Amino acid sequence: MESKGDVVLALSDPSQDESDISDSEMSLSMDEISEWNIPVILRCRSINVSANRDRLTSQSSFFRGLLSGSCRESYQDRVMIRWNLEIVIEVLRFICSCPLDIDVDNFLPLMEGAIYFGVAALLMECKSWFHETTTHKSISIPQIPLNAIVETWSFAVENGYMCAASSFVPELSCGYIAQNFVVVVIQNEVRISLLPLGFVLGKKRCRHFSKLARGSIDVISSALRDPSTGLMHLSGDGIFDSIKIRLTDYAKRIDLSGCPQITSACLVFSVLPCLHDMDHNLRKRIIHSLGEIENFDQNPFSISQELFPTLLFQSVHEVDLSKCPLLHLETAIKFFCKSFPFLRTIKASYCLNFRMKCLLYLIKNCPLVDEVDLTADISLVVPMQVSVISTHSDVHDDMNSASDIVLKARSLSSHITKLTLAGRSDIEVTDTGISKLICNCMNLQSLVVSDTYFGRNSILTLCSDLHSPENFHGVHCDRGHSTLLASRLQELDIGGCMSLDVASLKHLMSHICMIRNLCVRGTVLVDDVLFSFSGSSLEMLDISDTMVSSAAVTYVIKRNPGLRCFKSIDSRNLCATELSNGCLRAEQLYVEMGELCNLEDVAFGWGFSSLSLIGLGSAMRSLRAMTVGLGASLNECVLMELSNTCPLLELLVLKFQIISDDIVKSIVESLRHLQVLGICCCLGELSSLNIFSGGPGGTNLRKLSLLRMTPWMENDDLVVLTQNCTGLIELQLSGCNLLNSDSQKIISRGWPGLISLDLEDCGEVTSKGINALFECKAIEVLSLRHNGRGIPRSFIIDAASKMPMLRKLALDSCDANEGDFKRPSYEEKFFLSIVTIAECKQEMCAFNFGQSVHKKSVVLEWNSKWCRTTIVKERL
Repeated sequence: MESKGDVVLALSDPSQDESDISDSEMSLSMDEISEWNIPVILRCRSINVSANRDRLTSQSSFFRGLLSGSCRESYQDRVMIRWNLEIVIEVLRFICSCPLDIDVDNFLPLMEGAIYFGVAALLMECKSWFHETTTHKSISIPQIPLNAIVETWSFAVENGYMCAASSFVPELSCGYIAQNFVVVVIQNEVRISLLPLGFVLGKKRCRHFSKLARGSIDVISSALRDPSTGLMHLSGDGIFDSIKIRLTDYAKRIDLSGCPQITSACLVFSVLPCLHDMDHNLRKRIIHSLGEIENFDQNPFSISQELFPTLLFQSVHEVDLSKCPLLHLETAIKFFCKSFPFLRTIKASYCLNFRMKCLLYLIKNCPLVDEVDLTADISLVVPMQVSVISTHSDVHDDMNSASDIVLKARSLSSHITKLTLAGRSDIEVTDTGISKLICNCMNLQSLVVSDTYFGRNSILTLCSDLHSPENFHGVHCDRGHSTLLASRLQELDIGGCMSLDVASLKHLMSHICMIRNLCVRGTVLVDDVLFSFSGSSLEMLDISDTMVSSAAVTYVIKRNPGLRCFKSIDSRNLCATELSNGCLRAEQLYVEMGELCNLEDVAFGWGFSSLSLIGLGSAMRSLRAMTVGLGASLNECVLMELSNTCPLLELLVLKFQIISDDIVKSIVESLRHLQVLGICCCLGELSSLNIFSGGPGGTNLRKLSLLRMTPWMENDDLVVLTQNCTGLIELQLSGCNLLNSDSQKIISRGWPGLISLDLEDCGEVTSKGINALFECKAIEVLSLRHNGRGIPRSFIIDAASKMPMLRKLALDSCDANEGDFKRPSYEEKFFLSIVTIAECKQEMCAFNFGQSVHKKSVVLEWNSKWCRTTIVKERL
């Protein structure tokens, strides 16, 4: 008889070769696992292992669900497990704290076993081994054979249900192949003119790829100065292959995101047959026409396709053209519709030249497209959040009116299941425009319209019985809401939509019964609205900056035990004082969450405390991202123990907490997977940047924010930071009053691949102008405020032309050496979409003579149709 806490695991291997079997059955105890004779055991047909229930359930979510849940196995003393016997034994040995040896041969099976049996600690060990092996300093002999790395990468990508747990594999695999590129491939085969700008800039400091990076940067810079230079090579012999995108019959995905040198002519040229095989006159006419495409902007749909004998690539299902400022999206889409007949996904984030009729053309001519992403930068001018003094718009494109265009959508049939219009607040994407698009998308399952004019009309459309069941292709009709689009939505993001009212939002909530991901941050959400929600499939909920209380949120949590992501930053009403069953309602919320959920991404604010974190318990073991903001309070002991509480953390942001060197040092040294760290406006200050030198935390960091935490920072300290955190692509510093103009050179040399830089109140960084920062050519978001009066009047235009990826720029007029900045015309703005200029004035006060205070902000915004200038009272 087994003890009360024991269960028998009946192990067998369905793939076992009959010729290898020597014994039919064997009985063992996990208490003696360190003494098992593994080779003998593996020759048995079946193994009966006596194991302690508590040990299994504490280490494995698989056994936790099987042995302590509601399934029938939890009441039995014997459980059948059919799996690779060798790997099951290794998993059991790991659970019993036996030494683990990971190598090239067993890494993939061990990772698969860790995922299947839900052993998070084993998965972390696999990730650590893979990271250390693939980032080995020496590249003379690859640590992992190329075929093994490709097999591992394919496993992570193809097994979609495991992607969340094995998401680290593709990135590390690609990085490893790149690191060993000189060994496994010839560098001359790389078409350096087609590499993403941010990627090659990030390789400038790598001694193995610095030469390749410099060559690529030179070619890209030349193409940006004169886009026609690439086409000039087409008349040569064979040189034109260097600017042709590699497309084969097996290509499934084309990713050109972040390539500012890609033009419409380059895309069209890439889907043409080889020019060498063409008649000389035809080739000449094609080259001439490609040159005309580069200068074409007003009416790309009039381009004659008969001249271009385009090829078919039937395997291409996805195209990503995000952040390609020189690309005329409409021209590209016209040729995609012809060359990629089975295209299903198109991503074109941050493409300002997108127009509504472009989307309608895509819907009409690419009928299989089911996912469209047209994300734009979020407007800073939200009428209900800022005090507008004046606004003025200059229309530069006399197109058909938005109403005429969207009306045409009613006659089209769309298969689109996922539509992303986040940040699209231009006049075409109004509440009426969105509602009419929704009318056309009868199969819509995912709608991302955050920070748009989505409002009452759109909700009425989602909740109206506009379609008959037969119109929903491949969708099973059930329940009373079978013909309502709202009842079929699985993802809805309406965060920041200020046009909503309580009644409409409540009406919507009562119908989205199948929703999995729901974001209602910054809306008029109140308890009455949340109590009307009846869904039970939620995996993500964002109620940040709303007025809901902990009672309403607890109601939702109880109905949705599958919740993995929860965000409640700036929701003050969660900080409740009333008691329920002897404890604070806010604490009860986190207790319920800890008992029911398995969290991966959280953002807490008001009402969250160290006791709350303790209440969450094991729900935090699989956590990958955590933000702790205003109104939350975590003590030193809790912060020091984060590596034990949340060992898999990749993102950690602490705002308005009590911080110290010891806490940050512990975080950096013990959180092995940390990539994003934010320490913002906390009590206490850091005394040295050497705390980033220990452990993998510093070397792995990709994004770092130190706001008001290092007032003593000098240039030498900044150099230390570039040495300790070599891989940064985003940096925020504020309150570093001892920095000077030489800091620019330190930043540009230390992190040439930066895509986001925010410097505020950083001494005299800009007192002698801005030149060195122009070397960070991949910057997309740049904020320079109160860093010294030395920025030239022409800086906005200069930055837009020298930083081809720059989309958002924030400045203060008091830093301008002539008192103001010249504002660019539509042609001079290049890729810019939003420029903010905060104006200051000198005021007399009792404690500081001539203090500089903010008076107002001027916001310049561009889209495909107009430039809008808005003046507001606030500093934005």
